[in-house]
Amino acid sequence: MLNKIKEYFVGLNRQTVIIGSILLVTFIISGVSASGLSLIGAGSIFMFAAVLFYKKFNPQQEGFTIGKRLLIPAILLVIVSGASIFFADNHYLSIRAFLTIIAFFAVIVASKNISKSELAIGVCTISIVTFILAIYEYFTTFSTSVIRLEGFAGYANTFGLYATMFGLTALYCASNTNKTKVKWFIFLISAMDFFVAFMTLSRGVLLAVVVSAVLVGFVFYKKINIKNVLQNSGIVFIITILVVFAVTTIKKFNSNENVTLIRTDSTLVQASGTRVQHFQTAIRMFKDNTFGIGAGNYSQKSFKYEIKPIDNAIDPHSFVMTLLAEYGVLIVFWLYLLFEIIRSIVAYRNNFDKERIFYLFLALAFFVHICIDSDMRQPFSWLLFAIILGKLLNFDRVFKFKDINLFKYVFASVLLIPAMLMIFSSALIINFYDTTGTYKEIEPRDRYVLLAANLMQVQPDVWENSAKMALSMATVSQNQEDTEKSVQDLFYRTGKAMSITGPLARHYSMKARGYRILRQEQNYKEALEKSVSLSKYHNYSERAALAGYYVYTKEYTKLKDLVLSTYEYNREYFGSAYAGGDPEKEKKYTAMNSMLETLKEQSKINKDKETFLITNKILEDLKSIN
Repeated sequence: MLNKIKEYFVGLNRQTVIIGSILLVTFIISGVSASGLSLIGAGSIFMFAAVLFYKKFNPQQEGFTIGKRLLIPAILLVIVSGASIFFADNHYLSIRAFLTIIAFFAVIVASKNISKSELAIGVCTISIVTFILAIYEYFTTFSTSVIRLEGFAGYANTFGLYATMFGLTALYCASNTNKTKVKWFIFLISAMDFFVAFMTLSRGVLLAVVVSAVLVGFVFYKKINIKNVLQNSGIVFIITILVVFAVTTIKKFNSNENVTLIRTDSTLVQASGTRVQHFQTAIRMFKDNTFGIGAGNYSQKSFKYEIKPIDNAIDPHSFVMTLLAEYGVLIVFWLYLLFEIIRSIVAYRNNFDKERIFYLFLALAFFVHICIDSDMRQPFSWLLFAIILGKLLNFDRVFKFKDINLFKYVFASVLLIPAMLMIFSSALIINFYDTTGTYKEIEPRDRYVLLAANLMQVQPDVWENSAKMALSMATVSQNQEDTEKSVQDLFYRTGKAMSITGPLARHYSMKARGYRILRQEQNYKEALEKSVSLSKYHNYSERAALAGYYVYTKEYTKLKDLVLSTYEYNREYFGSAYAGGDPEKEKKYTAMNSMLETLKEQSKINKDKETFLITNKILEDLKSIN
C-alpha cells in the first residue's frame, strides 16, 4: 500500500519539497500561542507568499495569470491600502494589512502552478498534523463535558473552516484516483479533517457548506456526477461518525463524564443577536469615519465605539463589516473586485470542468463563512483563500514580462524582508518574554524584548510587552536606583505604545502601578481614574483597586458612583451567553463582587440605607446566576 501511495504522489521534486515545507512551517508557526502571535503569523504568511511567487511565477513563460479585469481592482486595492498607512492611527497595523493584500494577490497569481501532487501532499500532511494536535487538545486541555476544539487557529469557528476546507480537498483528491488503496487512504485523511471540523461544533461552517453546495449544484448539476459525490461523501461520513464515536467513548471512560456534542454556550438566536451588536459597532465607526479608520485598525479603534460588554471584540465577526469600518466608502474597491470575480465566473461558466467547479464550491463556502465570522483576522485565512481563488480565477493571461526577472525579485523581496524581520522579532519575544524571577534574571531577557521593540518601532504590542518587563523589574528590584530606572523605562516604553495607538486604558493601568511603586499616591490615583475613564467595562482589576483607594481616602460618593456605574455597564454581561464562554469570567465576577461587597460595607458605615439595599439586591442576583 505504501508503494502505491508513493506512486500517487509523483513529481516530488526539490521545488515541491521547498514549497511544501514552507507551507507546513507556516501552518505550525501561525498557531504559536505566545506574545508574538500576530507578528509571527503575519510574517510566516509573507514568507510563504514570497517563496511561492518566486518559485511558481515565471515572467518569461507564464506572465500574469490573473484575468485582465481582475488586475485593475487588485491594483486599486493595493494603492488604497497603501494610502491608509499615512492617515491610520496605528501605522504598523496598516503596513501589515498592506503587505497582507500584496501577499494575497501574489499567492493568487502563483497558485495556478501548484500541481495536484503538491496540493495532495500539502493537504495530507497538514491534515495528519491537525488531527494529532486535535486529539492531544481533546484529551489534555478539556476537563468539562462540553468540548469545542480551537486548534492552531485559537478560535473554534475558524479552525472548523480550515478543517472543512482540508477535508473537502482531500475528498476531491480521492475522487480523482482509481487506485483503491490510495483512495481509501485519502478517505481516511478526509475523515480526520471532518472529525476535527465536527468537534469544533461550528454551525456557521455547516451553513456555509450547505449554501455553497446548493448554489453550485443548482447551476452545474449537469456537469456533476451526483452519484459519485454522494457515494464518496457517504463513505467519508460513515468513517467520520465512527471516529467521533470512538474518540468520545474513550474520552468518556477516561474522564468519567458524559461528553456532550451539543453546544450550550449560546443558541442560534443568541449568537445572531451578538453578531448584530458587533455589526452595529462597525456601522458606528463607518458613520464617524467616511473614508474609514485605516486598513487593519479595527482592533485599535473598537474600544471607542463599544457600548455594551457583549460588543467587546477585536473584529465585528464579519469580513464585510470589517472592511466597511476600515475602508469606509472606499469599500467600493472591494465591491468592484467582487463584481469582477463574479463577472469572470459567469463569463467562463460554460468552460468549467470538474476541477474548477470544485474550487468554485470551496470559494463560495469560504466567502459565505467570512461574511458571518472572524476568519480573516487570521493571517492563514488570507493564504488559504488566495490559493482557492488562484486555482479558480486563472482564466486568461494579461501581460508577459519578457526578460524582466527583476520584477519577480523585487516583488518577492518586498514580502520577504518584512517577513524575516517579523519572524525574528517574534522569536525574541517568544524566547525571552518572561516576567518572573529576580532583577538580575529578568534584566538580560529584557534587553532582547527591548531589541524586538526597537526592530518593530511601529508595533504597539511589542512596546507594551517591553513595558511589562520593565514593570516586573521595578517590582522585584532591591535598591532604589534600580527601581527608579525601571519605572522610568516603564513610562518611556508605555509612551512609545501610546504614541502609536493613542492613550488606552491599559497604558494608564501600567503607569498607575509604576506610580504606586514610587509611592506617588496622587499620580497613582489620577492614572487609575484615567484608566477607568477610558474603558466602560474593561480593567476590572483597576476598578477594584480604585474602589479600594476611594475607601482609603474616604471618598464615599466617588466609590458609589464607580461601583454602581460599573455594574450598570456590565448588567447585560452577567448571566449572558457571552459570559458563559469568556475565559475571564471568574476574574470579572470576583472583581464585581469585591467592589459590591466593599460598597455594601461602606454604605452601612455612611448610613446610606438606599444604597445598602440596592447593593445587597445586586449581590443576591449575581449569586443566583453564577
